[in-house]
Amino acid sequence: MATTNEAPDTVTIADGISKRVVSAAPDSGSASSPPSYPTESHFAFDFVVRVAATGAVLDDSRLHPKRPVSLYSGRGFQIGFWETCLETMRPGEVSEFAVEPEQLGLFPVQYRKLRDYLLDRKSAHCCGMAGVRDGGGLGYADLDDLLAKPQRLLFEFHLREAKLPHEFRKEAWIMRPEEKRAALPQLRQEGNDLYKAGKTADAAARYTEALAMLEDLAAMERPQDTKWLELDKAKVPFLLNLAQCQLLLGDNYQTIRLCTEALSREPDNVKAVYRRAKAHAAVWDVAEAKQDFSRAAQLDPGLAAACDAAVRDLTDKVRERERLEKEQLRGKLIAG
Repeated sequence: MATTNEAPDTVTIADGISKRVVSAAPDSGSASSPPSYPTESHFAFDFVVRVAATGAVLDDSRLHPKRPVSLYSGRGFQIGFWETCLETMRPGEVSEFAVEPEQLGLFPVQYRKLRDYLLDRKSAHCCGMAGVRDGGGLGYADLDDLLAKPQRLLFEFHLREAKLPHEFRKEAWIMRPEEKRAALPQLRQEGNDLYKAGKTADAAARYTEALAMLEDLAAMERPQDTKWLELDKAKVPFLLNLAQCQLLLGDNYQTIRLCTEALSREPDNVKAVYRRAKAHAAVWDVAEAKQDFSRAAQLDPGLAAACDAAVRDLTDKVRERERLEKEQLRGKLIAG
């Protein structure tokens, strides 16, 4: 790194960007060379943006609930120079980066999306430069001013955490297709292990993640082609497992939907029929429940006794419910 003319402790890291360490990382020791992070490293950080000339704070991520902010290197984070800055830091370090106006031409447009996210705000204004050209602005007066007249900004980053690709589970959106395919058996096994351990909601999350990956993979294929059909059929065990989780969690309508999806691919899947029957019974869909219990008994005679018992139990509950409703109606008539 070449030292700038601004101050002895300031170094230039890229054209128009200089760095000043505010607080060194606890374990940095006497390290003088910058760290090395491979593509798809994960950074979690807080930031403060200030106007260099006045010190006025434009934003402080620590004031927002959605923190720390995070990004994956080399995966197209819109504010590209932030990645450049963070890659010079070590976990625990706090540094300030001065960025010259010529590097900030599009920063207000790029940053608006992040501010919307931090504020949990859906953009009602037009997107990007199109909105500016149409006179709609960016939806924030300070960003409109910066876009009209760029000025030197100071970015203070506190790098909370930096993880190399092998040190964390990747989010699905940054996985390559082959990585998603490889992750499916692992997600299924993790879901099964969590289910056996009684962690039903966590198991459901794994099955849901796998189904989303299968959707992504199928979207890359031509519908009804061989590969598409294989991926579509691969959803069935995840749909069934997720349905069982939702049944235990009391989300009966979701159970019905998931089982129906599975049956659209495998009409004679007895697990799907039986679980849907129990969900129908739980929400008093009596006719549908009896039909599914009957179908499950036909598909698997070993379930006949359990299905017959479930139908008798449902019938008894319906009679009791009707009796109570009649008593309530009789009471209202007498009171009237």
